[in-house]
Amino acid sequence: MPLQSDSDDDEASVTFWVGEGETLREMLPEALLHAFEEGEVAGDVPVRIQREAPPRPLARYISELVWMTHRRRSKLRTRDRVDSLFETAFERAPIGMVLSDLVGRIRHANAAFCAMVGYGHDELCEMRVGQLSDARDRELEITLGNELLGGHRDSFQIEKRFRARSGAQLDALTSIALVRLDDGAPGWVIAHVLDLTPLRSLQSNVEIGAQRLRESEARFAQLFRLAPQATLIVDGEGRVAQSNLKAQALFGYEELEFTGVPLAALVRAAADDAPDAPAAAGRFDDDGLQGQRVRRGQRRDGTPFDVEVYRVELGAAGDTQLLVGLVDVTERLAAQRAMARSLDEKAMLLKEIHHRVKNNLQIISSLLALQSQQLDSEFARAQLHATVHRVRTMALIHEQFYGDDSLARIELKQYVTMLGRYLCAALAQSLRLHVTGPAIDVDVDQAVPLGLILNELITNAIKYGQSASRGRTGTDCDVLIELAIEHGNLRIAVTDCGDGPPPNYQSGGSTTLGFQLIRALSRQLRAKITVDGGAGGGGTRVELVCPLQDAQATR
Repeated sequence: MPLQSDSDDDEASVTFWVGEGETLREMLPEALLHAFEEGEVAGDVPVRIQREAPPRPLARYISELVWMTHRRRSKLRTRDRVDSLFETAFERAPIGMVLSDLVGRIRHANAAFCAMVGYGHDELCEMRVGQLSDARDRELEITLGNELLGGHRDSFQIEKRFRARSGAQLDALTSIALVRLDDGAPGWVIAHVLDLTPLRSLQSNVEIGAQRLRESEARFAQLFRLAPQATLIVDGEGRVAQSNLKAQALFGYEELEFTGVPLAALVRAAADDAPDAPAAAGRFDDDGLQGQRVRRGQRRDGTPFDVEVYRVELGAAGDTQLLVGLVDVTERLAAQRAMARSLDEKAMLLKEIHHRVKNNLQIISSLLALQSQQLDSEFARAQLHATVHRVRTMALIHEQFYGDDSLARIELKQYVTMLGRYLCAALAQSLRLHVTGPAIDVDVDQAVPLGLILNELITNAIKYGQSASRGRTGTDCDVLIELAIEHGNLRIAVTDCGDGPPPNYQSGGSTTLGFQLIRALSRQLRAKITVDGGAGGGGTRVELVCPLQDAQATR
């Protein structure tokens, strides 16, 4: 009869009866093999598998004893490894684990549970589970425990409150199961304890975040609804998804009627296009509403109006919405158009004034020229001619104002060039005159006195800038006019090719009308005038420096 068995229980229950009569004794296979190997039992000793069975010599069973012993030791080693792995898993488990007997005495607790309740392992092994439990959970825990021990359930799970060593309450999800012995009888109770404190904290944070989100959404909805500017939220198909009170009043829709209306039906062609221009495309990404621009709005009753449109894209790709702000600018544009017309009219009026002043000054200069022809005195005719030049100097200013776009400033270099050409044509047609420097804008308050001063300086340079002693004549004499801006001041220098300034130039003692005008106008401009010899020791150089009012070099 073979003795091999696949069952640990069968192998553990197999025994041999060794000897006869009073020496008959029962031995396990492993013990019998060990006694044979040690020489304590001979090979011819009678051995029975059952007490009443016929005996056989021990030698007949040696191979079976060796096989059974090897198999049992192998299984014991495997069981030891499993036990070691279980113990390691028990100790290192990330959740609390407690092993207690059937009356609640703690026999073993892992490190996670010790850290959870604040007790050491040895301290816990002297305590009962009930000492760590909250009194409010005891009744339910006892009821479920009795059902577990009575075989009515294999395990149960409850949210249990523990009392830590510090006195703090610890909320934990506790799973309790019964561990049975080999014979099926209840042996131990094992509990898995999951600390709910981090989860509760996370849940609390999530709830707080959700509440804040709800409050934020409510605030946004309130701000959107009561915003002082008409605002729409348009979906990806170009239809109104939401509208605030101002938008509803602007376009004449009720809130429910507004939802679903295409944006293209509300905001059509540009404000300066024809009212019946075709509507924009249906989708807002095709309707040309980029950034901010003025469009033609259309109310529910068909009334057109000018509307300024702002757009901001909302949401991620694939779920894009458009926040559209709208401002009725009908009155503002009408006011701007009226103001533009008024400014155009005033500009035309000012140009006409400059034109008429220029014409009147030309008439005056013509009358003076005619009057000079009636005079016999050469000196009187010269004085009248000088006056004509001064009047013409002022007329040129008004002529330039009339011809330029600006009605408040003239370009000084252009004016000086015109003035120099006029004086050369009147006094010395072959004289070479040069104007250098940047284009400088000056206002009308400075243009007139500067023009009169330049008239006197250029006239003097043309008249007296010839040196007969050097063999020069008016045919080759040059007049150089330099313009510059230095440190916010205007600098004008007029240089001729004559014999140099007379003494009374330096002392300012000249009493001619021209120099009296120069001194008076210089004080008006807060200008400083210096007179010295030209470069190389010849000629006269007169330099004027004055502060400019909002001056700038245009190039």
